[in-house]
Amino acid sequence: MKLRKRIGVLVTAFLLVMQIGTGFVSSEDDGKDLLENKSLNELDTLKVKNNVRLDTLQRGIEQARKQYEAASKSESAKKEYIKKLDEKMALRNENLECTVRQINMLETEAYNTSEMMTDIESEMSGFREDTEEALKLFKQRLRVSYMSKPDNLSSVLMGSSSVSEIISRAELVSRIAEKDRKTLDALEKKLEELSVLDDQLKFKKQIVDENLASVSERKAELDEELAEMKEDYENIRSELEKITEEKNRYKNEYDAQKAAVAEKQKEQEKITKAIKAEQARLKEEMEKLEEEARKQKTIPGGVKKKNTGPSQINVSSSSANMLWPVPGYTSHSSFYGYREFDQSDHKAIDIQGNPNDTIEFAKIYAAENGTVVTACNYCTHSYGKNYSCGCGGGYGNYIVLQHDDGVYQTVYAHCYTIYVSEGEHVRKGQLIGLVGSTGYSTGPHLHFEVRKNGEKTNPDSYTYINYG
Repeated sequence: MKLRKRIGVLVTAFLLVMQIGTGFVSSEDDGKDLLENKSLNELDTLKVKNNVRLDTLQRGIEQARKQYEAASKSESAKKEYIKKLDEKMALRNENLECTVRQINMLETEAYNTSEMMTDIESEMSGFREDTEEALKLFKQRLRVSYMSKPDNLSSVLMGSSSVSEIISRAELVSRIAEKDRKTLDALEKKLEELSVLDDQLKFKKQIVDENLASVSERKAELDEELAEMKEDYENIRSELEKITEEKNRYKNEYDAQKAAVAEKQKEQEKITKAIKAEQARLKEEMEKLEEEARKQKTIPGGVKKKNTGPSQINVSSSSANMLWPVPGYTSHSSFYGYREFDQSDHKAIDIQGNPNDTIEFAKIYAAENGTVVTACNYCTHSYGKNYSCGCGGGYGNYIVLQHDDGVYQTVYAHCYTIYVSEGEHVRKGQLIGLVGSTGYSTGPHLHFEVRKNGEKTNPDSYTYINYG
């Protein structure tokens, strides 16, 4: 009974350690204290909490990375927009400067034209006065000339002292009248020229005013566009500053969480190393106790056994036949196919003990070289029951071994305990566990499956080494 209790305690401890697997702690000192001062149940709880924390940190890293990338893209887009906006504003400023120069030139031209028009109008006013005066004088002279015509010759003669004086007076009057006509004609011609020039200046002034109005309107448009661009520029610049701040914050969050994950992973490696050492110690002690029980020809509970079997069966790995997983035990409690008692399609065989020789705690060996793809070892309900405890999906403690050929898999279920872990490569004939009654099991037996390319096949259709 004492031996059974010792094995039970060790197996329970071993199972709990296997459950903990690759848990980690928050610091190096805590890592040392956990194994020394905390129970395995507390370690298991700590593992779950730390794994949740690591998962949270990993999600935080991914979220911060995505946010940083999004902010970087937005920042690049804003910078590109600002660059193009700078180019547009520079072009608008050049256009505005050119427009201002045009306005200055047109204003100068309009001013000069107005001055010229003023001068022309002033000159025209003077010529009008001169023309009116010349016209008045001309009319007076005409009257004198009229009075000196033949019908008035007697009056001219009467007023003259001699014939030569009469002739001289007549010629003088005629010459004066002719000169007045020429003067008047010259004045009218000049007035007409000035009038034409004035019309030309007015037309030019009209064109200059229209151009000035058009250019001034364009300047107003450029001023408005430039003002809008400047406002947009300031808004984008403000947004860019916020985006840059966000990007830096996301980068800091990413770096901080990445550093935290790295620290957690270091702690995980430390505790994993310690757990593996504890696993090795417990396994070694269990093997010693099993050897002691074998020598006493008993197993826990006092049931007599013929032989517990070696820890390793040496067989040729080149043999085409698989190794029987529990040498010496060939009796079946269930065969492959339909089962009447539970009306199920049983895609495996159940290997049971021989008369007066229980299979419980018998050693299970790897049927072939391969890699452990599943190693479920947390069920402690190793006793007969007509229901499923739910562990391992009803398999209890079980192993799925992927053979090296990549075609076959073998499954070993309802184990009391297992000695291998996921990812471990095992040899044909290597001890991998003990027979038990975990999961949905009415009593101690080994549920044995052979799968080919994922399809369950009849294990009894194969030839085995060490069958009997």
